[in-house]
Amino acid sequence: RQLPVLGRALAGFVLAGAMFAVWLPSLLAQLSVKGNLARSAESWHLHFVVTPLVFGVGSALAWKDNANAWRLALAALATLVFVGLVALGLWRTRRARGWPLLALWLLLPLALPALISVLANPLYNVRYVILGSLPCYLFAGAGLRALRPRMALLASALLLVTFVAADASYFLRPVKHQWRNAARALESVRRPDDILLFDADYDE
Repeated sequence: RQLPVLGRALAGFVLAGAMFAVWLPSLLAQLSVKGNLARSAESWHLHFVVTPLVFGVGSALAWKDNANAWRLALAALATLVFVGLVALGLWRTRRARGWPLLALWLLLPLALPALISVLANPLYNVRYVILGSLPCYLFAGAGLRALRPRMALLASALLLVTFVAADASYFLRPVKHQWRNAARALESVRRPDDILLFDADYDE
């Protein structure tokens, strides 16, 4: 009875892959543009390391110039808890029907870009592997259910507090350069004969 289920699931993966395959020429074209991945070569491994933090509570908790000791400590603790829940969920559901496909769904979106980054082009970015977050949440939920109620409540409270702190940081204090404001200020004073210069690497 497992074979028809696996067959339908694999057919779904193949169909989804075929639909996204139309973007392969654009991907290959971007990979061949000189300097397009210059910054990724220096940061892709950092994106890989912080993937559990981003999946668990969000990167805005300790990002760029808002990072400090207590934020980093809270981020490390939340990441350890989230990874522990996912690992526990993987272990406790290992005999469940469909577990191999769900584990494959978790691993492939993370492993393939990481492998390409090591062997060919450094393209790993948390945004590109977001599909792997869904099975992460399912396994983390299974991990929570496997805990004793008090421990599950404690883990949930920690993740909730960290998530709220990360979102509050994002909405209350900008963590990115305000490009729209900069463009608006330039547009208000520029003249027709002005020349705008951009840094080709980062469009600054």
